Amino acid sequence: MTQQLHTVSHELNRITNYTAVMAKLANQGSKADIDTAQLQAIFADIANVTGLAYAEMQNIINNDCPFVDNYDKPPMPSQTGN
Repeated sequence: MTQQLHTVSHELNRITNYTAVMAKLANQGSKADIDTAQLQAIFADIANVTGLAYAEMQNIINNDCPFVDNYDKPPMPSQTGN
């Protein structure tokens, strides 16, 4: 496992922990005192890690899977307007 892939794996695991916390908050509903700045930081972190994971998957597809036809590869964000 490459260092980059290890980092992505670690970060995705951390995101999983976020989802557990978010689920608990959702169950508590209006009883929880939620700091919106913290929620913004969590969602920004999730977006960042998702981008890292996407980039790593693109590297694997492009570098390690030469047998995958370009037609079958997922589009780059620049091709989808993201």
